[in-house]
Formats: sequence, C-alpha cells, structure tokens
Amino acid sequence: MCRHFAENVQYCSIAIGKEAAIQQKKDKNKRKQEGIIDEEQDLIIKSCALLNSGGGVLVMKIADFSSSTTFAKRLDEFWKTIEDKLTTLVKPSRYDDIFDRCEHLDTILLFINAPPHLCTIKYNLSLPGDSQVLDASYHQIISLLTEAQKARRQKLPNVTVSLKDLPKVPNVFKLKETLDLKECKQIQFKHYTSKTFLDSNNRTQREGVTKQMSAFANSDGGVILMGIDDNGEVCGLDLGENGKDCIERNLQENVINKMRWSLDPERRVHWDLKFFPVAGCEAKAIVVIFVAGMRNSGGTFVKSPSSFKLLPGANGEQSLRLIDLDEWKQRMLCTEGLQSDSKGMMMDADFYDHIN
Repeated sequence: MCRHFAENVQYCSIAIGKEAAIQQKKDKNKRKQEGIIDEEQDLIIKSCALLNSGGGVLVMKIADFSSSTTFAKRLDEFWKTIEDKLTTLVKPSRYDDIFDRCEHLDTILLFINAPPHLCTIKYNLSLPGDSQVLDASYHQIISLLTEAQKARRQKLPNVTVSLKDLPKVPNVFKLKETLDLKECKQIQFKHYTSKTFLDSNNRTQREGVTKQMSAFANSDGGVILMGIDDNGEVCGLDLGENGKDCIERNLQENVINKMRWSLDPERRVHWDLKFFPVAGCEAKAIVVIFVAGMRNSGGTFVKSPSSFKLLPGANGEQSLRLIDLDEWKQRMLCTEGLQSDSKGMMMDADFYDHIN
C-alpha cells in the first residue's frame, strides 16, 4: 500500500561545498571539546532514531546547493562517507535493504525502512586483544547478552574469573628494568608522561583506562600496570605529583563511577587498586588496576551505548532520545522490530510541497 507521507519525518541541514569542508575541518577540535554535534553527526543520529522508531524519511536541505557538475561530484564524495557510516549503523542488515535516496533540487530525501533489530551508532563496549582493546561487534554483543540471560536462569555467579585468579605481578619493581611479563589478553602496560593521573583534564588517560577495564571485565579479567611502557620497561608513576589518595579518588570518580556496569561494582570483588614500590626511587610507584572477569554480568560498558529513538513531543513534533541501557538490552535481544517499507511511499508533488 502506498503512503503519501511517512509518519516519522526528521529534518537536517548539510553543507557539502569545498569551503564548508575546510571550515568543518578547522572547527573539528573545538566542537569535540565543547560537545557540539556537527551536521554529519546530526544526520547519523536522526537516521538512527528513525531506524529504531519504525522507519520514516530524513529530509536533508543542502545549504550551499549548486546545479554545477562540480557540485554533483562533491555530493557524491560527501555521500560516500555518509554511506559507509550508515552501512555500519544498520549491520547486520544491508544498506540497500534499508535505505532509498532521492534528490529533488536542493533537497535529499532518505527513505528509511525499519530493520528487524535495534541499530546503534557506537556500542561503547570493549573486548581484549593481545596488544590493544577492540570494539565489540553486533554479534559479540548479542552473544554476551544471551550468555548473561542463561547465567541468570541457571543462577550462576556474575564473576567468572576472580581477582585472586588473575596473573600475578611482582611485589617490587626496579627502575629501568625490563619485565619478564608480556602484554596479552590479561596483561596490559600503560605509561603516561603527564604530571597528573586520571584527573578531569586527562581525557586520553581516562578513555584508555576505561576501555581497558571494560575489555577485561567482558572477558577473563586482567591487570593494568601503570608506569610500564610498551616495551615492558619500568618507568614508574610520580607519587609526588599524584598522591595515593588522589589516584584512588580519580579512578573511582572519573572512571569507575562513569562506566555503565551491569552490577554494583565492589572493590576487592570486581576490581581493585594497589601500589607497588619502585626500588631505589621512593617517589615513584607502579600502580596496578585489577579487574575480575564478569562474562555473566550482561556487559560492562565504557558509557551508555549511543542509540536513539523518537518520542512524541508538543505540537505533534518528535524529540530525539538516547535509549536507556536497560531498554537497549531488551531491544537488542528482541529480533522483532517495527517494520515499514519506505519504498512504498509516494514521492509526489504534494510531498515536496509539504517538506518545503
């Protein structure tokens, strides 16, 4: 059956000319620091919300529209980037089954079918590798959530690898010594040269430690040795600049409390923090973070998954809403999504009058 209008319609503006691309590149760092969403992010977020709300149409006005052949080439280059991101967004569904693009003068219409699964821009859940943390895939997330369901039914413990069963670390370290330990799925080294550690200004540090803790928790646990470089050389962390109390507080407040756990994390049960001396250098220590394996818990997230939906608002308008973690988990495990077929929508003159 054909429909003149989609029930869900979202709007955004895009600029794709050369000048706009240059300006966006200049403003990238500023937007990131200030948490400002750019046009491309806005497009992806609204596409995600439509995908998770029964489908619909995304209406994109081209702010710097031109009818030149050069502009047509710029549009093609711009869409290649967008298409890659939309393809990733709808996995395991296929791009061509979900999206239909149509152009009309200065407007791009993206008709969106609802897939039979929840779509997420970024899962924000890590898994361990031998040399780095890895972002979880859709199927790995489903496996993790399914195993947690089974464990709850069978009343199995959340902790699958306890802190006492993690790899052992030395009690004393020597400055410039190279450790016999090697990085692997349960052991990772980190060394930062900044004077402060895990405070509110050190975003890179916080993200690195948070992702590693998430990866260990979602697998067989592990230890993070802070103050050891990638070659295994003992460098130490300066306790003159970072007191033990300060480090413990920063880890608790800036990392653990901001992660999304599927349980209430307890120190000495689910995680722990210890300080080991560096021989011959009292001002330095090796800081070791221990993380238990919690495969059965339902996932330990760096932060909430980035997945959106539409909610009814005032005057018939719809608002974007980040999906709550509990709802997100339920919908990830539910394979029956809201279905629509945007390819049956009529794109007649009335529709274009409506969006203009």
